[in-house]
Amino acid sequence: MSFRKIVFIFEVFFSCLMVCSAQESYHYSHFSGPVSGSVSEISVPKSLELYGTDRSYYNPNDMSFDYVAKPDYAFVYGVNDPETGNSQKHEETRDGDVVRGEYSILEPDGSIRRVVYTADPENGFQATVHRTPPPQQNSNNYHNEDDYYY
Repeated sequence: MSFRKIVFIFEVFFSCLMVCSAQESYHYSHFSGPVSGSVSEISVPKSLELYGTDRSYYNPNDMSFDYVAKPDYAFVYGVNDPETGNSQKHEETRDGDVVRGEYSILEPDGSIRRVVYTADPENGFQATVHRTPPPQQNSNNYHNEDDYYY
């Protein structure tokens, strides 16, 4: 068997292998994460536009079906890097249409800004900002000229 035939067979084999394995892989249009709560079916009307014409039509009997799961998640992350002065924290939870969370950051002046927020369909986005003052400087730290020698 010639080298070209072996390479060709090898290419065909690996091409088939890649196509078979790609069918079950993750894809941007397919949700594959965990779901909590009930899953409800929704129907969405299809709209068909005829290409090459200026006509489009809507048929109320032609429906597309999809499934919507209850959105539910929680996350927390934080950074505390004394070398760069970067200090922040963010946490958020979502249960259905209600989102609750808070984040805090260390301001350049040493104060801490903390924002607590909620968002829901009835009240929209509501945020409350709290500011913790920077730590007080020790008043005994003063410049004494006698400490410096030239």
